Amino acid sequence: MEIFFAKADGNYTIIHFTETQTEVVTLNIGSLLELLPAGHFSRISRSALMNLGFLYKVDRKKRICELRKDGSMIRLEVSRDLIKDLLVVLSLDRLHFWSTHYIFAFKWSNKCQHPCQF
Repeated sequence: MEIFFAKADGNYTIIHFTETQTEVVTLNIGSLLELLPAGHFSRISRSALMNLGFLYKVDRKKRICELRKDGSMIRLEVSRDLIKDLLVVLSLDRLHFWSTHYIFAFKWSNKCQHPCQF
């Protein structure tokens, strides 16, 4: 099962696999983040982290992330300090995607046909 997001609860962390399916682990959220694959998860507040693979939309003004998985949707608040870090991670990931997948499209057509959602 893939982790959808996780929320801190003191020295415990509640891991959400879906909106309703959860598991409580005896790790704080920082320790859990260290065990997860680098680049796949992002800390969005002192008490929450999310799987970047399920990120659908970021509202920078409202500081909200919308995640979607298997037809379910959840909105999580992003802290003021971490919204900038999240946007940097997303822009670097986007830059990597474009540089590895669309370099030839730019070279040959000078136009991008990919509908970018960021």
